[in-house]
Amino acid sequence: MQKMIQMMEKFIQYHGQKYIAPHKAGDEEEYMLQFKHDGGAARKAFQQIVKAIEQKDLPLKAQRTSNWMNQAQIARAYFYCFFRHPDDLLSQPGMALRLLQEGDLLGISWEVSVLERTRREDSLPQLHRALALPISAPTYYLAYQNGIETLYEGTETNRQYLREALAEQNIRKVLIKENIGYLTAFDSEEAFINAALIVFDRLYSYYLATKE
Repeated sequence: MQKMIQMMEKFIQYHGQKYIAPHKAGDEEEYMLQFKHDGGAARKAFQQIVKAIEQKDLPLKAQRTSNWMNQAQIARAYFYCFFRHPDDLLSQPGMALRLLQEGDLLGISWEVSVLERTRREDSLPQLHRALALPISAPTYYLAYQNGIETLYEGTETNRQYLREALAEQNIRKVLIKENIGYLTAFDSEEAFINAALIVFDRLYSYYLATKE
């Protein structure tokens, strides 16, 4: 577990940087070779976590883990992987495991979300059906509007506020999220996996609500 954490931590330094093919990078050839190596190693570490969770016979199956760079060749260190039912369309909401950072600490969260690059006109309305369910901490909301993210505590007051804001188009998208915890807080991979399963069970009902 510690080695996987170190690999992901190492790649954070590249986040937002542009990758250039080493043979085109001139004086930065060695740097780009290391860039590529560290990106691949970090992604593989995250994939190992995904695989360990998937082996616990979840009702959803893991999809492809996000790449270490996007189509513009910009490094993306905060990996994610969607979990879906075999009958789900890629445009429909799923549950995603996502790497996050707070200060110097790396953590992982579960979220009920949609994949932006595959969403259709009905994707967000489906996602927002999850707001019909009651919520309580430590589950929370993450709302998006005009490129700005705002975190809302999981309270009934915030649930009603967000439903109204969506109806009035003051907010574009709302995710249901819960953090599993900081990776260094767990004594073993097994302890982390057990915590991940507990959070999955709490959020699974929100995923099901998007299908109604």
